[in-house]
Amino acid sequence: MAGWKRANATIAATGKPIREGGILVLTRKRGPQTDAINRALKAAGLSVAGADRLALASHIAVLDLLALAEILLQPRDDLALAALLKSPLVGLSEEQLFELAHPRGGSLWYALDRSTDPSAIEASARLKTWRSRAEFMSPYAFFARILGPDGGRKRLLARLGPEADDVLDEFLAQALAHEQASVPSLQGFVGWMREAATEIKRDADLARDEIRVMTVHGAKGLEADIVFLVDTGSKPVHASHDPKIVALAEDPDDADGAPLVWVAPGARKPQIVEDAIGTLREKAREEYRRLLYVGLTRARDHLIVCGTVKANTGADLLWHELVGKALGVDGKPVPVDLPSESFDTIEWRKDWSREAVPALAEMAGSGERAVEALPDWLAQDPPPPPAQPKRLTPSAAVGFAEAEPAFPPVTALDARLDPTALTALDRGRIIHRLLQALPDQPASLRAAVATRYLEVVGREWPETARRGLLDLILPILDDDSFAALFGPESRAEVPIAGTIETRSGTASVSGRIDRLVVLPDRVILVDYKTNRPAPRALSEVPEAHLAQLALYRALLSTLYPDRPIETALLWTEIPLLMAIPAELLDSRMAAITAA
Repeated sequence: MAGWKRANATIAATGKPIREGGILVLTRKRGPQTDAINRALKAAGLSVAGADRLALASHIAVLDLLALAEILLQPRDDLALAALLKSPLVGLSEEQLFELAHPRGGSLWYALDRSTDPSAIEASARLKTWRSRAEFMSPYAFFARILGPDGGRKRLLARLGPEADDVLDEFLAQALAHEQASVPSLQGFVGWMREAATEIKRDADLARDEIRVMTVHGAKGLEADIVFLVDTGSKPVHASHDPKIVALAEDPDDADGAPLVWVAPGARKPQIVEDAIGTLREKAREEYRRLLYVGLTRARDHLIVCGTVKANTGADLLWHELVGKALGVDGKPVPVDLPSESFDTIEWRKDWSREAVPALAEMAGSGERAVEALPDWLAQDPPPPPAQPKRLTPSAAVGFAEAEPAFPPVTALDARLDPTALTALDRGRIIHRLLQALPDQPASLRAAVATRYLEVVGREWPETARRGLLDLILPILDDDSFAALFGPESRAEVPIAGTIETRSGTASVSGRIDRLVVLPDRVILVDYKTNRPAPRALSEVPEAHLAQLALYRALLSTLYPDRPIETALLWTEIPLLMAIPAELLDSRMAAITAA
């Protein structure tokens, strides 16, 4: 193909130049062979459309990116961190990782942060930077920054090859699609990617001048000037393909109600089972030959049948053997010399010398053709796209204007990585997690479940710190005055998103409600706060908390217009459930919409 491109070769039948977009490479199945073909085409400098299907979630480049996200969410996952450190995104060697991990005595993140090795220092700084961004950037913006300005794409392609380029593009497309479908969060995106379908079908863009590599099955309905039909070289039928459970039916396609027989490996099979398996194998041979027919009929002008030669396939002929046998004496042996090897081919060519079709260039000036006037809209500028609403973070709505999200300085990040320090951020996350999960547990098991959880997430903290959290959380759940918050009608960690109209335009709001109780006559919205010391009067409540509740309440009022929305703050340190008057939130909301 590269030789055709260099020589500006043409198709003998039509005189048209050979274009990369006019070439189709068909294989029996996806796998190492199609990956090798894509790599070879790209290495030769040819434009390739890439694989027609991508196993996105299982590709090593995607696994590295998801591992990075999981490490930033849970830094004490030593195994995931070790895998990330060896990935192209960080690039530590096996020896450097061993020197770092073997004598660590604590978590791997702690060892990385305390290492004096220059590579480890650079890796630690990079991870701290990424962690600070992860706290306020959307998944798409976060990964686009890593793959772009941070050089992640360049490092991944250098290790994994150019075929990973398509995978990274599809990964970013999935990150953008997730943001458009749900509340954007790094944790939500990682879970969505782990649970979503791992294979993505990519429709070839026929307008792009690129070679297409796909399976014969996926090429149904397509046609190309030149088709390479590539066989894997494996047997069309093999005993390993036989099913373990066989239907004893004359026609395998109509086996409803037929007896089923389990075929024990290595056991002697009764003749009736042998006959049923023989019928299935003949069906497989028919499918093999049917795919050959489909591949043969995809070529408009030039067909090349080739493949990989493996072990003897016995009586079953491979695609190129079937075609060679069919050509018989009409096939002419033609030697082929390539830079890497020489071999013989069998060629059959139609003599176009007497009925050659004029080249397109010769046809351009012949005859007259009516030219229709172009429509008026083609010369007009398209209308501007609708304006995107500005993002208004509920917890950042102080001052009642759009605020830039802030994140802690590096010194605070360093402090939070100290395994013996229970920081305010750690306390807040753990309290929220326990208040989310423990109400679903039987009251008699809550203490044991909470103790085990704290032993896992805070194994390096002092016992007094873990006991202090238990003494704080359990009384809240046992207090009858809080019973309605944790009853069967309540839900924890409820995502919410919507828009509000302000004087400066539409603003989008998204967030997460810590506890939501929907009753027939009212809706209760509660947000947990871990401030130390906790306010005891409304006048002491930070403005950011009031603005956050006002925005959540405004969004909920559109969902439940027939019920009052009651709001409260649960100060976990006291504990105290502080009701927030509707009049106070109305005034805060009025100030927000007036900005």
